[in-house]
Amino acid sequence: MPVEPPVATPEAALQKLGRNSGLAFSAGAKVLSFGDGGVPDPTIGFYEWVVVSPTPLALPNGLQVGDPGVSNLPVAQAVQLVESKMGDTKVENPQTAFSLSWQKNGFAFSGTWVRAQGADYLIVQQTRN
Repeated sequence: MPVEPPVATPEAALQKLGRNSGLAFSAGAKVLSFGDGGVPDPTIGFYEWVVVSPTPLALPNGLQVGDPGVSNLPVAQAVQLVESKMGDTKVENPQTAFSLSWQKNGFAFSGTWVRAQGADYLIVQQTRN
């Protein structure tokens, strides 16, 4: 099983997330935190990214908010979860929150999204299939 080298910069982390997950990020998207959660086991392949995008991101696999497989979340609780992983960054003007799971490139992903006026905030977790 090939092991990817560790990611050292937020830019490289965003590239890895896009490459592994199939998510397409617009200019201005940035990773606020990333890492293996202290589980650097390549057989598990766990990795987590916390991302903010200045524009709404397209959901993977052509999914849309409201589709089966995209679960609405209580906005206040989702904001609290996302903010707990964003350091000093705060979600401003949250409008909706949802979660979804998908598979791509031999990995399983789960995402928690908070869509706000003017930005998307998300936590994406990856494990190896």
